[in-house]
Amino acid sequence: MTSKNAGRVAGFFCCLVALLLFPSTYAITGSSSQLGRKHGMQGRQQRDECSRLDRLNQLQPSWQLQSEAGFSEVWDHNENELQCAGVSVTRHTIHQQGLLLPSHSNSQRVVYVVEGEGIGGVVIPGCSETFTSSEQEQGPYSSSPRGQSGQFPGGLQQAFSSQGDQHQRVQQLRKGDVLTIPAGFATWAYNNGDRPLILIVFLDFGDSANQLDSTPRRFFLSGGQQQQGQSQTQIRGGQSGRGQGQQQQQHGYRGSSSVSEQFPEGNLFDGFDVDIIAQSFGVNYETAQKLKSSSQQHQGFIIRVERDLQVARPTQREAQEWFQSQTEQGAGQIRRAGSRFQPFQQGGGRPSSPFQQGGTGGVSPYQQGGRGSPPYQMGGQSGRGSYGPLSNGIEESICNLKFKVNIGNPIHADVYSREGGHLTTLNSFKLPILSYLQLTVEKGHLRQNALVSPHWNGNAHSVMYAIRGNARVQIVDNSGRAVFDDMVNEGQVVVVPQNYAVVKQAVNDEFEWISLKTNDNAMVNQITGKNSVLNGIPEDVLVNAYQLSRDEVKELKQNRHQESLVLTPHQSQWSGRAAQ
Repeated sequence: MTSKNAGRVAGFFCCLVALLLFPSTYAITGSSSQLGRKHGMQGRQQRDECSRLDRLNQLQPSWQLQSEAGFSEVWDHNENELQCAGVSVTRHTIHQQGLLLPSHSNSQRVVYVVEGEGIGGVVIPGCSETFTSSEQEQGPYSSSPRGQSGQFPGGLQQAFSSQGDQHQRVQQLRKGDVLTIPAGFATWAYNNGDRPLILIVFLDFGDSANQLDSTPRRFFLSGGQQQQGQSQTQIRGGQSGRGQGQQQQQHGYRGSSSVSEQFPEGNLFDGFDVDIIAQSFGVNYETAQKLKSSSQQHQGFIIRVERDLQVARPTQREAQEWFQSQTEQGAGQIRRAGSRFQPFQQGGGRPSSPFQQGGTGGVSPYQQGGRGSPPYQMGGQSGRGSYGPLSNGIEESICNLKFKVNIGNPIHADVYSREGGHLTTLNSFKLPILSYLQLTVEKGHLRQNALVSPHWNGNAHSVMYAIRGNARVQIVDNSGRAVFDDMVNEGQVVVVPQNYAVVKQAVNDEFEWISLKTNDNAMVNQITGKNSVLNGIPEDVLVNAYQLSRDEVKELKQNRHQESLVLTPHQSQWSGRAAQ
């Protein structure tokens, strides 16, 4: 064997060993580079929908589905704007002690907690149940006492009962949290707070992870919408205001094929024979029948838990003790370091705000097309390198991936202005799972009359949901037409297609929004301000392109040269018109 052939054989065996040792990791990193490509049929359909967007509209929910402990508002995914972006939107309002039943989807999902608090879980296929509670910890409120429902051979049931409950990790959900859910992963949520838990859910049905069709489908493991007395409200007409317009009450659930595809009448167990269920789980017929008939037992997919949900998770006291110990430890290190260690002082001894460094200790991702800032330090872990294209794929296995991070706190902002507001971007460099989902999340907050600089997203569609307040938004297409020039109010959705220019200004009050972008490293190209397109063009080019004097060009380049994306209020004819 020649040395050349020997090298090829050695290389082959190295690749084979890597696949055998790290199958799950390779499944994520190896496939993530493929996820940016759409399937042929779906990709062509979405491009056709984008080409027909002569006018954009602000969208509000088309249906409201009532459940026994809350309701779900569903946007029609067949709207041209949503078909163009390949993204659908749903808003869940879960009342106190309400449980959103477990489900999975053919679409990648991103959940943002608008209000309230609760707990939830993402069940990762093939991963161990790492949260454990003893039989005594479950108490009298356990929903399934051990030793009564199962039929295991040879005393296995008794051994299993003594272990208590085991399940995968439970996440604490708070206002400002972003929870990422890959396609096919089951998830659930429960409101253990004292006010409604409101979740906005983006479903990326246009990604190649969806190999069914262009419909974002839910596959529920329990519950159903066919319970007698269950009602569906179809919202017709009205483009402005949350829930405005004519409403038509439809009893039953067959009022619309579009919404019934997303929220079906039954669940997966409805289709299996009782005998098959009993044999599969090793349970008796009665237990198997309860699994199969859960769609008749519950009203909708958000049910009420009679007693507080019992799950294994760290207590609030444990979390507070850990936080206090970390704070005391950090303060002690600073005191011992004395004058030799001054991490927050720069030039002249004045403490610098974290916002001066993008809020994450590095360059704003807007200034480097989303590539400039280091990843979040999540779960107390630090010292990691960058993620994304430079990752070697071994930093985190799928079972240890972080699925949740909070972006509601302004201290995490990438762009901050005391008078203007702040922006926070969550991309694959901050949350590695987004590299697999091929998505970016943006959270923005504008003070009254402040603006977001005119800009375009170079490699992604953007779907914006208005959390609070209202703003005037203008969107311009490639032919120079304003395809959207209107107010966007709380609870409405607006789609900004790729490369369309957009500007928004808060009016009357502050404006807050959350956006999903269809690329894990969405690049923002701002037209004015620091590091903008016009600032990067030579002065003489602008003089000839716009027939301006050199003094006028200097004003264009310098008037906002200290501001990046978030622009402070400036009196002008445009802002005066917006306030009217």
